[in-house]
Amino acid sequence: MLKNYKIIVAYDDKKGIGKDLDIPWYIPEDLKRLKKLTLNQNIIMGSKTYQSIINRIGKPLPQRNTIVLSKKINNSDFENCRFFNSYQEIINEIDSAWIFGGAEIYKLFLNYSKEIYVTKVKGDYNCNIFFPEIDYSQWNEEILETHDNYTYIKYIKKCD
Repeated sequence: MLKNYKIIVAYDDKKGIGKDLDIPWYIPEDLKRLKKLTLNQNIIMGSKTYQSIINRIGKPLPQRNTIVLSKKINNSDFENCRFFNSYQEIINEIDSAWIFGGAEIYKLFLNYSKEIYVTKVKGDYNCNIFFPEIDYSQWNEEILETHDNYTYIKYIKKCD
């Protein structure tokens, strides 16, 4: 059952997405692109990703509906934040969203997603958090843009 879920992720050459609950690179153009794609939409994330955003900017990403899968956190002082105990609850209630991470959230929602938007950052950043292994033969790849230090790639799920 495919929902209108789209994964958005940045990873390095080894598919590393983070180091010690932080992103080890800074690409302002990618952050602008991320904002443009996700503005005024639902974003689904785990509690660690949520906490890392709060730690970095002091609040959830503005002008987005933040949906957090967490067994520990169940409320927030911020508007546009909802907390769910299980991914099945999210799937039952939310029809359209960007899957924002981290690794376990990507893994849970991969089978429900029809597109993956990747920023492939060149290099090895010694990450200790990784994007899950997927069978890329089940996806069509489209190179969207190539830059010196990163490439935008879109994967579209092949029809069964």
